[in-house]
Amino acid sequence: PLGPEPTLSLEEHANVAAELLEDKPPRDEVLKRHGLDELTWGLEERALAERLGTAPKESGGVHEVYSRHFQAALERLARPEEDAVTARDYADLTVQLERGEPKKTLAEARLSFGSWLRIDRRWRAAMQADPQLAAEIEARMASERERLGEPPEPEMDEEGNLL
Repeated sequence: PLGPEPTLSLEEHANVAAELLEDKPPRDEVLKRHGLDELTWGLEERALAERLGTAPKESGGVHEVYSRHFQAALERLARPEEDAVTARDYADLTVQLERGEPKKTLAEARLSFGSWLRIDRRWRAAMQADPQLAAEIEARMASERERLGEPPEPEMDEEGNLL
C-alpha cells in the first residue's frame, strides 16, 4: 500500500461516513465522538479509497461488505418524517436535484443527504415492484421537467472553467 493503513474497520468507517451525511450533529462532533478529527478522518478516507481501489469487485468482497455496512448504518439513522415523502414529493425533488444546487434543494426540503439517499432507495424499490407506480412517478417527473424548462447552462469563463 502506498498510503496510510486504516485504523477503522469497514463497519466503523461506514458508521462514521453515514453519520456525516446527516445535518445534525455537526461534523466535528461526529468525528470527535468516534475519536477522530479532520486529519485522521482524511487519512481513514484515503486508506479506504486505496483499499477499495485495489480490491477486485467480487461477490462477497470488500466492496460488497462495505456497501452492506454503509446501507445498514444509513438505515439506523432514518427519521420518521422521511416516511411522509409522497410519490409526488419524490418526483419533484428528483427533478429539482437534477437541476443542480443539491445542498439548497435539500435544505429547502429540510432533508439531509442521508435522508435523501434513504428516500431515493425506498422509492426506487417501490417503482421496481410496481410498474404502475413507476409510470406515475415518471410522468410526474416529465411534467415537472417540462414545467421548469431546460436547466440553465453553467456559466464558464473563456478557458471553459466553471464560474
